[in-house]
Amino acid sequence: MGDTKVDEIVQYTLSIVRELRETKRNEKLALTDADTLVARAYEFVGGELKTTQLTAVKVLRYILENPQKAGIKLATPRSKEELDNMRIDLDDTMHKYLVYPYGVEDTSVGGDPDAKALYMLLKNAYDEGRVEVILYARSPLVPGVPREFLGAPKNVYSEGRVTRFGYAIPLAKLVRIFLAGEEESKNEGSGEATVESSSDGEAP
Repeated sequence: MGDTKVDEIVQYTLSIVRELRETKRNEKLALTDADTLVARAYEFVGGELKTTQLTAVKVLRYILENPQKAGIKLATPRSKEELDNMRIDLDDTMHKYLVYPYGVEDTSVGGDPDAKALYMLLKNAYDEGRVEVILYARSPLVPGVPREFLGAPKNVYSEGRVTRFGYAIPLAKLVRIFLAGEEESKNEGSGEATVESSSDGEAP
């Protein structure tokens, strides 16, 4: 009787362990584009700054200060309606996640220097209308050439005389992904973030 009871407990415990392992495995498979972006950004900035002491504000600041290295480009939306909407969105996002939590609007007082610098970068982008960000494929932040990334379809963009695949998203969305842990990029299909074959993955 006693042995049977012990066996039951052991089997029950093993089943829980198996369940936990399966859950962990599924979590890894279910990483969103936002998770991938943030993980790669921390790895990239950590390598560049030779430190593991990173905050979301510091990582986002470095990326926006070094767009070429990071593989991004700030752009102006094509239509006035898009520009106006993205400006409003960015202004709201800046206030919600930078101005109120960090008190950075008054840059003359003390506070987090990374938050202050990030606020100025975003304010300049707002003033200049560069409120859309293009994330280039095969870059420190975007692995491979997925058909979609963060809900944005793959498109071809000119970078000087070179054309590259990339994904255009609102700058406000990028800020929220880092500062709010936003996961608005959950894949709707099962193959969105699959790397395409090299024949389809080269810029023309």
